[in-house]
Parts: sequence; structure tokens; C-alpha cells
Amino acid sequence: MTKDIEEEKLSTLKINTVDILFYIIQLELGSFVDFLQFSQDSDQLVQGIINNLFYGDQGLQVQTGELIKFLMDTIHARKSETLDIFYDRFLPGFVEHYKKPENNEKFYSFVQQLVEILIHCLRSHPQRIRQYIITHKLLQKLYPGFKLREKSIHLAILRFVKNILLYRDDLLIKYISNHELLDDIFDLYLKNAFKSNLINSACLEFFEIFVKGDLKKLIVDFVEKFKDKIAESGLERFFTKMFSRYQEISENPFGDPDEIFELYNGGDTRASFPTVRA
Repeated sequence: MTKDIEEEKLSTLKINTVDILFYIIQLELGSFVDFLQFSQDSDQLVQGIINNLFYGDQGLQVQTGELIKFLMDTIHARKSETLDIFYDRFLPGFVEHYKKPENNEKFYSFVQQLVEILIHCLRSHPQRIRQYIITHKLLQKLYPGFKLREKSIHLAILRFVKNILLYRDDLLIKYISNHELLDDIFDLYLKNAFKSNLINSACLEFFEIFVKGDLKKLIVDFVEKFKDKIAESGLERFFTKMFSRYQEISENPFGDPDEIFELYNGGDTRASFPTVRA
């Protein structure tokens, strides 16, 4: 009983500390950035914030996640520097904690907050998070979560990849295709295909994005790689639109030249393609 009371007091103290940091950032953001960049004590503060997101109770984790997003989003002359701090110091620390999974509610909540931060990055600075995803193989570091038993983690990772597709970033779509990052998601779907659960629904919704967004590269890759498994499992009825769109793409190989070039080069439209038009 006494231990629970002490833990509650400590959690309240940490939440109040995060509130104070919010206040300091609002008043003296330049000084706060200077501290993070130049003070020898800044590593202790950065590690403390990272630990709050990992070890804190849900309230502290949410508050810490909001602090991180606020720090990145504030419009000021030194925003580039704050993003450098996030991508060079905070995000690697979060990922290192993620790589040490724990079977408890704090870890599950930590993953939710981490994914919320990553989705926020997609919305706020898509080019910067794209560079990090590709350079640091972020998706490959997140995907081991699919092997854990906790369904909320599966759904969180799926939600992040879904948001990547919704932003229709050609380079990331090409990256997902080239590194076969649909495989684990399809395997997850097959394990839940005959269950009436959230994972089944979330996977089908994820695959529907290929057709709704007309992501031709992913449609072709998906159908050619998984159509046999889908047929063997008797699941064709869930992919009729996908198969139909694949057929249209296959039957029109001499359609719009720019479109075909984009499809077979993974969405990279930076190179030129010879066209003959009247």
C-alpha cells in the first residue's frame, strides 16, 4: 500500500516536471535549445524524457509524447535545430527502448505513444521522417513487434505503415516494395483471416488502400506474390477489387507511358521517359 502511494506521488511529480518544461519552452525556447545543444547536463535531461515515455504510467507517457510533439512543432527561427535534436537524440533512444520489449501495460502504452509521435512526424515533416525511415531502416526495427503476442502492438505498427501509404510518398512506397515489407503484414492477415477480430479488419482496410489510392506498384507486387496463397486459403472474395485492378494494369501495358514507367520503377518519376505523343 505504502509502495503504491509512493509510486503515485513520484508519477505526479514527474507529470508536474513535464508541465514545467512545457512552460519553460513556451517562454524561453531559445535558451532551452541552447541547453540541449551545449550543456554537459543535457544528456541527463534527454535520457529522463526518454525514460518517461518508456517507464512512466500512461498519464506520464501521454504528457511526455505531447511535450515531444510540441517541441518539434513550435514555429520559430531554430526549428531546424530542434528537429536535429529529436532525430539525433530522442528518436534513437525511443527505438532502443522499443528493441527491448516487456510483457506489461507500460510497454504496450509506450508503443502506442511512439507510433503517435511517428505519425505526427509524417504529418509535420514528411521529408525528414522519410530520410530517417530509409537511412536507419526504421520499419525493419519496428517489424519484430509483429512477432510479439500483444495485438495492440500489431495494430500500432500497422497503423504507422498505413499512414505512410496514405501520404503516397513514392520513395517510401518503392522502399516498402523493394524490401518486401508487405510480407509480415500479409502473414499477420493470414493468421487472423478466419477470425472476427480487429487485426483481420485492420489488415483488410490496409490492403484496400492499395486500390483506393491506386498504388499500382503495390497492387502488382501484392497480387503476383500472394495470389496463390489467397486462392489456397479461399479468400479471393476479399480481394476482388485488387485482382480486378491488377487485371486492368496487366491488360494495358501500353497505356500512359509516364504511368507505366512510374509503376515499374517503384514510383520514382525523377528520371525521364521517352514519350511519343501527337
